[in-house]
Amino acid sequence: MPDTLPIRLASAADFDPIGQLIFDAIHTANDAYTLAERQAWMPEPPQGLAWAARLATQDIWVAEVDAKRVGVITLAQDGYIDLAYILADQRGSGLFKRLYETLETHARSAGEARLWSHASLTATPAFEKQGFRVIKPDPVEKDGQTLRRFEMEKWLDERNTANG
Repeated sequence: MPDTLPIRLASAADFDPIGQLIFDAIHTANDAYTLAERQAWMPEPPQGLAWAARLATQDIWVAEVDAKRVGVITLAQDGYIDLAYILADQRGSGLFKRLYETLETHARSAGEARLWSHASLTATPAFEKQGFRVIKPDPVEKDGQTLRRFEMEKWLDERNTANG
């Protein structure tokens, strides 16, 4: 089924449902983080004007099943992958790979030489399978919790692969 899930560019009407998708992805079937860490990471679904302003500056692709968003990936300025989330019941299905390949194709056509992200413990293996490497651990403090994550990158310009 993942090979046939439609992937499309998001519109402003998707912003609040994307916030719910991300909240659900963080809070379900995620044993890499404790309940306290997940609650500190995202105590409620992001929505509203500040959320819309953050997303409005990015290229966003969503995947859907029966009009429900089940995966999202975003590309911000300078090749930064800001958001990459898949609902628990779609993990391991190849959906992350399809969303990522859509983003990378767009990034290459836009002339990006490098993609990078701050990847959670859950997302790190998926990014590694797409050719990313860990640059450094990059933990972040939120509400008294230390969330472990990694800064990762992938060079698209093959002349720079020696840098990685």
